[in-house]
Amino acid sequence: MRFGGPDGELSAALRYLHQRYSMPTGEAKALLTDIGTEELAHWEMMGAMYPGFFTYFE
Repeated sequence: MRFGGPDGELSAALRYLHQRYSMPTGEAKALLTDIGTEELAHWEMMGAMYPGFFTYFE
């Protein structure tokens, strides 16, 4: 799983959320919004785990 670069999680999330504006139907917009927010949730999970890495190795 990559978090940085052109194929990373943030890039994917931003692509999905940007492409939703060009979708012709509300269903397609909703689908891309759901996918984009799910990609952002991966960042949220990493942010929640990150402090634990420091306490684990102390």
